Amino acid sequence: MTRTLARILIVGYGVVGKRVADAVDEQPDMKVEGIVGVNPSSLIAVASRTKRYPLFAKDQESLERLTASGITVTGLRDDGLEECDVVVDATRAGVAEGNISTYSSFRKPFVLNGGERAGLADISFNAQANYKEALGADSARVVSCNTTALCRILVTLQSLSSIDDVFAVAVRRAADSLRIDKGPINGIVPAAGGFSHHGRDVKSILPKIHIQTMAVKTSSTLSHVHVLRARLNSTVNTRRVIEELEKTPRILVIDTKSGLVSNAHVLEWARDKGRPRGDLWEVAVWEDSVHCSGKDLVMIYCVHNEAIVIPENIDAIRALLEMESSPGASIETTDRALDCFQDQADYSKY
Repeated sequence: MTRTLARILIVGYGVVGKRVADAVDEQPDMKVEGIVGVNPSSLIAVASRTKRYPLFAKDQESLERLTASGITVTGLRDDGLEECDVVVDATRAGVAEGNISTYSSFRKPFVLNGGERAGLADISFNAQANYKEALGADSARVVSCNTTALCRILVTLQSLSSIDDVFAVAVRRAADSLRIDKGPINGIVPAAGGFSHHGRDVKSILPKIHIQTMAVKTSSTLSHVHVLRARLNSTVNTRRVIEELEKTPRILVIDTKSGLVSNAHVLEWARDKGRPRGDLWEVAVWEDSVHCSGKDLVMIYCVHNEAIVIPENIDAIRALLEMESSPGASIETTDRALDCFQDQADYSKY
């Protein structure tokens, strides 16, 4: 029997879109129906000529610009929408809102990404936190890189103890490496306005957790680093926390003693491992930063902003299409395909 593959249309082919397309292409139960572009770019040229992804132009004007540059175009966005099973919108923040009515008119479920406000989709999504709640929904918003990391960590801690309070500081990269209009900077910029939006975003998925966050922007473009303190409801041993982190999918426990002394070293490790684009889909927690004192727990971890949300996009597709009812099964399938499967991870607990 021939297995039917879910057909995925990716709208926007930038930092997230190109990674989602490649991740879909690796899955055993999905295929890239096509990508939607607006203007000629080196990324789109590579996608259409080398990766052979069908390219759809957003509209007639885009079609003319793309074909004038010598790029082969399969058709218009609406042609792709006719054929696909689900849409992943990976456009820049603020653009997706204008696309939603089109997706709805074609009655296509859609996945948004974290730059969009929560109310635009049926559910804010994190695979380890609320996969089952997204089953069969019309739309999901995969939350931002920072929120994704926080949710993975907090869900893991909740398996050990209820959490009374969380405070985290995001030490943020200045900009994505291609955003030459926003960086580099030579300074450390505090996020104005007191508490940052990350805590509020976490509560869109984990509403019962009391969490406050702050952020500073630094001159690095490599990744984010979080400094987190959690007040648990019971005393937990440091070793027990580390063991739980080690068996949690999409969390990588690392150690400065092995030479991984900075976010730069962590991402170089991913490159040396042969990861596509040097991507780190996991949250990388420094083991020697994890410490419990009574009910207080502290830790520091690295968040690769370009890559961490990619597995969540794949799981969101499965949830919307009800391709897999078990969160653990979807997560494991995704992770095996992306080569971030962990032998010691317990996928059955989701």
